Amino acid sequence: MLLKKLLAKGETALTATNTLISLGILPSLLDCTDVETLTETELNALFGSIPPLWEWENLAKFIEVSTLNPALMQQLQAWIDRRLGRDIEVESQETAELTSKSFDIFSFRDEIIEDYRNYIASFLKI
Repeated sequence: MLLKKLLAKGETALTATNTLISLGILPSLLDCTDVETLTETELNALFGSIPPLWEWENLAKFIEVSTLNPALMQQLQAWIDRRLGRDIEVESQETAELTSKSFDIFSFRDEIIEDYRNYIASFLKI
């Protein structure tokens, strides 16, 4: 799902996607290709209904991280930090390590596959 196309469709499309993300049922990952940054309004429309304690790792399960440019990734992490009431400090070693771990695409892929496997298995039990 191309974020650029969602942005072109406006706030209604972003809000609909927000609902799917908050329910954990987004059918495909958000592809952020060609999206440099988001406005505060776009961020709130797209992610405003996610569970209140979600960290970056929770949100990253719905984003094709390999398509994020560094500026957008930093913006998303800062938005989550503000939402959780954290003070945003100058990037520390710990933050740098977290950022580098966030680009471990294969780890995210494995997590997503495991989530879908569990999702399908829950239906088979019914």
